[in-house]
Amino acid sequence: MSPEVVTRLDRYRPSCLSGRDWELAGPAVRAVVLASRPSAAEDAKGLVSRLCLFLAGPCGWDRTAAPDLAGLLGETGIAAHLDRLRTSGKAGKTRENHRVDLRRLARAVAGLPSRQPSAPRSAPAAPAGRAELLAAWPGPLTALAVAWEQRSGRPLRRKELDPVVASLVVREGACASPAAPGTMACSLPSVLAAAADVVPTRGEVATNSVVSSVRSASRPGRSGGLSRAAALRQAKAAMAAAGQPFGPRLADAPDLSTLDRGVAEAIVSYRPKRIPAGRWAAMAAVCQRLVAGYGPPSVQVAGHVGSMVADFVEWAAARPGRPAPAALLALEELLEGGLVDAYDAHLVAAGVPDGSRATRRSVLRRALRSLDATERPAPIAYQPVAGPYSPAECAAFVRLARHQPSPARRRELSFVVGLGLGAGLDGRDLRHVARDSFSDVDLGETTPGLAVTVAGGDRPRTVVVRRAYEPLVREALGSHDAAPRGRTASILGRSRSRRNITTPVMEHAVTARATETVAIEVNRLRATWLVAAMCAPIPLGALLAAAGLRSARSLTDLLAHCPAP
Repeated sequence: MSPEVVTRLDRYRPSCLSGRDWELAGPAVRAVVLASRPSAAEDAKGLVSRLCLFLAGPCGWDRTAAPDLAGLLGETGIAAHLDRLRTSGKAGKTRENHRVDLRRLARAVAGLPSRQPSAPRSAPAAPAGRAELLAAWPGPLTALAVAWEQRSGRPLRRKELDPVVASLVVREGACASPAAPGTMACSLPSVLAAAADVVPTRGEVATNSVVSSVRSASRPGRSGGLSRAAALRQAKAAMAAAGQPFGPRLADAPDLSTLDRGVAEAIVSYRPKRIPAGRWAAMAAVCQRLVAGYGPPSVQVAGHVGSMVADFVEWAAARPGRPAPAALLALEELLEGGLVDAYDAHLVAAGVPDGSRATRRSVLRRALRSLDATERPAPIAYQPVAGPYSPAECAAFVRLARHQPSPARRRELSFVVGLGLGAGLDGRDLRHVARDSFSDVDLGETTPGLAVTVAGGDRPRTVVVRRAYEPLVREALGSHDAAPRGRTASILGRSRSRRNITTPVMEHAVTARATETVAIEVNRLRATWLVAAMCAPIPLGALLAAAGLRSARSLTDLLAHCPAP
């Protein structure tokens, strides 16, 4: 473990926990973060801060002794924490970061190795000729959507477009590697550069998009510690949570009569041929309970789920460290947290492919959740991609960026606005953009265009900046050169490992009124660029390459905001 990681953890003091709570929790928190093997000091800081925020809520810790992280970091506890984040208005990406880090810490508590990311599942192959036809479509995508609806009688949906997108990504190498400086991944850069903002057909429900709430006396996002009232509220919530029955409780068996008759018969009659009759008789009831709790929609699915459940139950009965290995497996034993992760590690050792392991994890978690009678938060509804800004709002953002009170603020906000609206870059991309990422490109016009290369991250690409926002970006580049910050220096901040690189820019941006704060959403800047590109005559493959997209989710969500071609 690097000294920087250890030093960062030793110096860390959470603002969401009181001093006494941190004295109790600190050693256990630092130990589990170290056990998760953080790659850098920033990674360790993210893990410890998210774990402290988890402990600050009503997670079941009574605050009289060190927290039992093995018991608290279960599926139910993590799901409840994510639901609290959703209720408090945290963005979907923030909740996903919390989920990933808390599960990583839960695996560390259980002594399991960090899970390696699975290879992306390949989408179903598109019907012969469809990908070829769509690849040759000259655009715009909105016209394709209209033609699809007229021919099929239904809107163009993600499930129809995803296989085609997957085929085009593989064929054209979208996001596979960064394009060379001075060249364009998009085959029609001049068309993309000329793409204009459009008036969205479905507006966002919001007030003035440029400014929002009254600016507080202290800097946003900086906490000076818990007030006495907040500490009391936190203590009451913790006591109430601690007073509840700790841990999961076994739920009643599901009523098979509520399932389709054929499905119910398939569950009861299922028996794997590879398991001897005597051993199956000892585990059949447990397997049937889990499959019924999964709720398979068809006889075929019931058979597939039964096979996965039987393998898992057989492993669980013979797993190393089981308290009574000779006893019959009881349903209560399956309420123990971390079983799916331990089984997944067993599958890795057995050489099971990533895709198969991912399917088994999903099936088993759903089946095991049916055993737990603890009230679970309501499922989080699908959150569509945020819609675009209007041309008037975009013009206001440009004016705001040019009228910041200092060169540094003007430069940083100009980069965020200009590259978001002009090239579709968001925080994930801007982390990997430096001064030498920009180059002039010949568009066959009087003046050259401006291209920006994202050379790192999961969406490497080169894309031309739209002409409407090119002056703003060039002004920011001139300010960067005059600073001087160097050609290899990042255009935003100094650390490329920082996840949320755009928030400080928004925190420091000001308007003419000192009581107002700037409210610009970077994901909506990218959505505005995407809608403009979708309405321009650009082939689908070139659009995917320029946007760095691997799926059709953003495209199909944003079609509702595109005006008719």
